[in-house]
Amino acid sequence: MLRTSAIVADSNRTFYAQLTQSYGAGYPPVNGLRLRVALAEFQTGKEVRELGTYSVTSRDLVDSPFAFSASLEGVTDGAYKLTADLSDGNAPQRRLSVNVLLVRDLEGQRSAIEQRLAKIKGGDSTKATIRYPFDYARVINLGQRDLIAPPNPESAILNEYFDFSAQIRNSLALLTSLESGKEPLVQAKGEHERHYAFAEAGEIMPYTVYVPARYDGKAKLPLVVLLHGGGADNNTYFKRRGPVLTQAAEQHGFIVVAPMGYRPTGGWGAMSPGFGPANLLAVPDPARARTNELSEQDALNVVELVANEYGVDRSRMYLMGNSMGGFGTWYLGAKYADRWAAIAPAAGTSVGEGFPVERLKGLPIMYTNGDKDMTVPVEGARTMMAFLRAKGFDIPYNEIKDGTHDMSVWQALPTIFDFFEQHKR
Repeated sequence: MLRTSAIVADSNRTFYAQLTQSYGAGYPPVNGLRLRVALAEFQTGKEVRELGTYSVTSRDLVDSPFAFSASLEGVTDGAYKLTADLSDGNAPQRRLSVNVLLVRDLEGQRSAIEQRLAKIKGGDSTKATIRYPFDYARVINLGQRDLIAPPNPESAILNEYFDFSAQIRNSLALLTSLESGKEPLVQAKGEHERHYAFAEAGEIMPYTVYVPARYDGKAKLPLVVLLHGGGADNNTYFKRRGPVLTQAAEQHGFIVVAPMGYRPTGGWGAMSPGFGPANLLAVPDPARARTNELSEQDALNVVELVANEYGVDRSRMYLMGNSMGGFGTWYLGAKYADRWAAIAPAAGTSVGEGFPVERLKGLPIMYTNGDKDMTVPVEGARTMMAFLRAKGFDIPYNEIKDGTHDMSVWQALPTIFDFFEQHKR
């Protein structure tokens, strides 16, 4: 195995790594093990710098890993693969690699920004956004988040990575504005990512907001809370379906907020006991249970942050989501039914025996599923709707012809927003 001292690394500092293993090696080298280390482009695999060739003298890499260091000074910021080719003399044995992301003077920039922030009173919301790139690097280096986003059907770009350099430039621009006495993000219009200090999680959490042009700081606008699917994040739907989403928000005068939900597969709390078929997703593990709880709490925190800052009409707060977000919509819709004017889950068939359907009584609901959905098959949706009808519910059901798992909710979005507009708590 190849391990590094930092996944998000400061290229101005010496870079450290180790060759290690989990179990003792049964292979006896004949000519002596050699290790050639290089840095390669993440996407193409093209080598950009050879970092050295070493003789590996240790035979016990379990208790005595082979450590080496390298200078990465001058390498352009961005994502790379650290590659290590292990050979027995001239005979290749194995190639190892690990993803790293280089940011020039990461620690120096963080320290300088903190010194400037310490002189500013207030501005906590903008301060959280300014600090976010550095806190995100910390969380990644602790192994709590992945550097490279895994491929998923709801991501606009497969294997995308966080652009720390661009985000730090944005932090510096926001800091300059804050130093001038302006709050650049508070009650901002249009699409923008925001952040807040999530105390229970011990980290800074992102969320994305769209505020229509008609917002004037006086009129109370409705709020739509959008829950993403598994493996996606708070920006995914804006990247993939931005025009559909923002045009509908402008047309109806809706503020839209997409929380992160703590982790890309956090679950929105829907893996909690007592919520029927959703329990099939549950893993009886304390760490997973904590992620589930923090995912739910993050969503609730973000709703309150946006509702308070923009003075939304709390009698017109709506909840929707697709896939994992559909499960989350059923769960948060039922658990906090008194908060929502209407909900619209999609591609999430989590309601059945064991689900507390009585909590949904009186709550306007619209459900959507594609008839070509291979992830949440339409047969399950039809069974769920029959179950709900037997329980006395009359729920509008959008079955999208030729609708796939990803596309169905977006084809139905105008209908969903029209449905929301008809209801007020």
